[in-house]
Amino acid sequence: MLKLIFYTLTLLIVSAFSFKDAPSFYESGMKHLQNQNFVSAIADFTHAISINPSYREAYYQRAKAKLFLGEELKVTIKDIFHDLLKAKELGEVDAIKLLLKKAQMECYTIKARIKAQDEIFCLDYENANLTKMPNMPSKLYSLLSLHLNCNKIRSLGTLNFLPNLLILNIANNQLSSLPISIGELPSLVELNASSNNIRSMPIEITKLKHLKALYLRDNELEGLPTNIDSLKSLEVLDLSLNKLKKIPISLFKIKGLKRLYLSGNELKEADIDTLRQQLANTVVYF
Repeated sequence: MLKLIFYTLTLLIVSAFSFKDAPSFYESGMKHLQNQNFVSAIADFTHAISINPSYREAYYQRAKAKLFLGEELKVTIKDIFHDLLKAKELGEVDAIKLLLKKAQMECYTIKARIKAQDEIFCLDYENANLTKMPNMPSKLYSLLSLHLNCNKIRSLGTLNFLPNLLILNIANNQLSSLPISIGELPSLVELNASSNNIRSMPIEITKLKHLKALYLRDNELEGLPTNIDSLKSLEVLDLSLNKLKKIPISLFKIKGLKRLYLSGNELKEADIDTLRQQLANTVVYF
């Protein structure tokens, strides 16, 4: 008799879920989210993801629900980041903006007392008279934005302790090169290395598949990696005031490039004309 009851209950539970597909769970989760019933929303989004592990919107909305819950259920930043980064990986490009807003509002300076290591979204060490990378916690999982501009830094060293960094500003320093560990910032969307003494770029920079803006203005660059076209997400590239004599052919392949700055180099007008023909949707400043 007990076996029969158990079997019946199991059948009822399975049947209840079998009539709902991933989109149905997602819609139910959205209704709960709108009604601020965050626990139920998380449950429905989780069901949608279990049915369709590639459901990017469900990851994104689940992260929002977890953020709204805050400390109520002791949801960790790592847990929220997992959903946001998974959503971004699947093509939800706006997923990370939710935390970027927080990073812009709450940025620690070098003199500030850091409250919680896993809630450091932004560090602003601009004009801190630094000659090297500052001492920071060994693993800054939550760090999204790091500003080291306007210092006297000569070397960055390793950067693999910043796995989720989105924005890195190292402009106006004394760097002669970028470390190969720059390629270990898989989430980076903006890199500003303007006004340094950089002569060449490490090929590892082409690993930054999400990079949208690369500022290299006012350096000593004589060339670019031959496979620069691997930066398929690149929209803005500033190479002005360098020592470039020719444009790598691979640059012609970055069809999503919107703005390209090349003034103040040793390039020929004919090369620029060819570039403009090849990149018809790109505004070239020369």
